[in-house]
Amino acid sequence: MSKSIAMLALAIAFLSSGCSSARDPVTVDIPTVPFSQDIVLEPGDAHTFILPNGKSVAVWCKRNTGIVAAIAQSDIGFEYGEKPFKQLKSEKIQLPDGGTTAGEYLSYIRSGGVYDGGFGNPSEYILYVKQYRISLKETEIGDRGLRMTVSVRLATVKEQVSAKDEVDFYIKRLQSPDPDTQLDAMEELRMLLMLGSMYAKPRWKEIIEAIRPLSASANEEVKSKAVEGLLVLGDEKSIMDVILPEPKGKWRTPEGASSLATYSKHFGKDRIYEKVLPFLESKDAELFRFGMAFFSQVEHQPAKPYMKKALQSEQADVRLRAFQALLDLRGDQRKMARLVNSMLDDKSREVLREALREAGRYNELIPPGQICKHLKHEDEEIRHMAAYALDCCRNPQVIEPLLDATRDEKATVREQAAVSLGRIGAPAAYARLVELLKDPDADVRESAINGLRWFGDPKAIPEIEGLKGNDPDESVRKMARRTIRELSQR
Repeated sequence: MSKSIAMLALAIAFLSSGCSSARDPVTVDIPTVPFSQDIVLEPGDAHTFILPNGKSVAVWCKRNTGIVAAIAQSDIGFEYGEKPFKQLKSEKIQLPDGGTTAGEYLSYIRSGGVYDGGFGNPSEYILYVKQYRISLKETEIGDRGLRMTVSVRLATVKEQVSAKDEVDFYIKRLQSPDPDTQLDAMEELRMLLMLGSMYAKPRWKEIIEAIRPLSASANEEVKSKAVEGLLVLGDEKSIMDVILPEPKGKWRTPEGASSLATYSKHFGKDRIYEKVLPFLESKDAELFRFGMAFFSQVEHQPAKPYMKKALQSEQADVRLRAFQALLDLRGDQRKMARLVNSMLDDKSREVLREALREAGRYNELIPPGQICKHLKHEDEEIRHMAAYALDCCRNPQVIEPLLDATRDEKATVREQAAVSLGRIGAPAAYARLVELLKDPDADVRESAINGLRWFGDPKAIPEIEGLKGNDPDESVRKMARRTIRELSQR
């Protein structure tokens, strides 16, 4: 995707870095393309590349400060533009639905230039200047310098299109007689909308109407892609055609219902929801499940009474979808706690896992025994999730059950119980956390150290000291070093 050419703001202005002056930039003439050259930049260095069309691109290095340096894991970064050592200003762009974005920048190379943000590891930054594509790839960031590879080639026709012209460019390509061009244009327009392009979003319905004629294409691949694209983009007519009089084929499944619910959020959702609501009263099991799956993905208050009734269904998957749908509505904290509490008695492991996943949100409002009883469940994953759900619970009744869980035969349960006890910080748990430093499982030892870290008592440092250099597992040694460092500062 192309965007307007920009400066990458990896740090604050060069002059704030403490460098009082800059050395003369190295100038490199590029007579022909393709071209590639490795360079090394130290703070204050700059390279200026003269393109075959006479335009110049400069890359320069400077010191970062503060939070930027912490993010970059280094204290140096780079900027680029037409002339080095110039501060480029961000351009505030008004969004159609209010607010502004600083995602694009003013640049000395404005005419005809477009830009792609950094991506990958190592990071690569792409500039487009007229007909040229310039790649700036970080290959190594050291203490003293930044190694980069600068590559230049001719840009493709698509790459030369500016961000604000992309919608018109691809709508025009939809009219091409070539099926491959049509398929590519549909995908590009879909991606512009899905990625939230500020130029595409206001033209969402126009893009839908531009794609619609291709849903009757003689080319089966183009036709299929257009039909799918109209659904994904939330075209109300296309969604209604699939749903009414009732969904068929792959759309009749719970997965199909979930997808259609997601698509329906763009346009005409209330009208679509009205057509799906009667499925919740259907005697047809598939239609009923379709309705349940659909409303588990969207918020629609009229569906709520049906969901509550479905919680009593004999079918576990129906109870699960009803539970998920009610969770999505996110009501009053106490009401939600009562809902989760009731589902903690469900016999289905799938429903129980979902209930425990939510129980941590409300563990101060749910009777502790409702969660603690699952620390004895026959399913290891459920025992682990129960220990996780008790994380940070301040009710003293959970301490003994969690201490028992640290003796579970499964390491995953022991390690989670250790962390939960540490985060709770109950004095009765301290001695057991120290004992777990000798557990045969490395993950449990790491979690025990982590639990002591959360516990926050510096007296644990001597207990942990031996692990920082002697434990056979690197993750344990790393956690030990971190914990000792943090506890030493208490």
